Amino acid sequence: MGSLVGGDMEMAVQKLAEAGLIGYAQRRTGTSVPDTLTEVQNGIDDLLDLAADNLGPEQAIDLSQGVSLIGYSRGGLLALKIAELKTTKTQEVTIDKVIIMAAAPGKLGEAGHWVEGGATSLRDYTTMDEYLKESALADIDENTSEFFLLAANNDQPPDNPNNNLVDLVSTVHERLTNRTGTPVESTLKIFDDWDYGPPHDPSGHTLFESQADGGQALQRQTGFYWLDVIRFLEGEEVTLSTLLNESPAAMGDANLDGVIDVGDLGIVGSNYNMVGMEFTDGDFNEDRSVNITDLGILGAHWSVSSKTRIPFTTSVDTLVSVPEPQTFMMILAAITCYSKRRYPHPFR
Repeated sequence: MGSLVGGDMEMAVQKLAEAGLIGYAQRRTGTSVPDTLTEVQNGIDDLLDLAADNLGPEQAIDLSQGVSLIGYSRGGLLALKIAELKTTKTQEVTIDKVIIMAAAPGKLGEAGHWVEGGATSLRDYTTMDEYLKESALADIDENTSEFFLLAANNDQPPDNPNNNLVDLVSTVHERLTNRTGTPVESTLKIFDDWDYGPPHDPSGHTLFESQADGGQALQRQTGFYWLDVIRFLEGEEVTLSTLLNESPAAMGDANLDGVIDVGDLGIVGSNYNMVGMEFTDGDFNEDRSVNITDLGILGAHWSVSSKTRIPFTTSVDTLVSVPEPQTFMMILAAITCYSKRRYPHPFR
């Protein structure tokens, strides 16, 4: 808040756009919860006011499914409240998907820290306790809104000495799914410990920060929370794995064994021309399909070992171990064979 920014808003919006979604993030200047809540509501108004000429001639905002929210730390706290209010400062709005990442409790009482299961005294009372009252949760529309709550396992004492945010998101999930009357659909995922933050702040709370501040890269790969974020927004089930990887796998390493070889070629071949794919299916450029572009990526990174892993931003000009032309032709031929065998019959 104020001069502080939690997470990498610019990168998140960019990654949402790459997934075919319209993302909008606005820096908030307020420091109190009421101030920042108002700014979030105004920001949603700004999003809804975007005209087609702001987005491009072939794009438009489809509000038939409502607006989805992603909130980290205090942003997660505010996302819950917006889902309860279902209004901006000027209009009612349908809230669709709500993603709450390591929500902060917000300070109200003398201590203002989250205790296990929520406050039992006024001294421990927090803003989240206020938002989790039955009267507040009753305002969430279970017919339109769905929640995804996530945190790193070490976002609790002793790594986070002030708050047990694993218990906080777990409590939010429990209150939603056991709401009096009609439950609200919610998915809870507690990832493994995140130990890659800065030495002075080893808490798992840094998982959702920008990479520069010790957070994880926003990659749609197994072992990255961002994969589950996109899957949830697209109406798919989140993955079962709770593993957290520090750095992305090398481009082309579909089976994540650290080497780009015939095993990865087989994966690309078996899924060639298929849609709805992920990185481990051979979709290396994150366009949800396996095609000639992914084959080219695999060829350009052929035989890159885990010791020379390359980030997604590495340009082709700097790559090493590119296959010889005749090798690449063999790859193309193999893919052609796979494709012919797959259609119309399944590849075996």
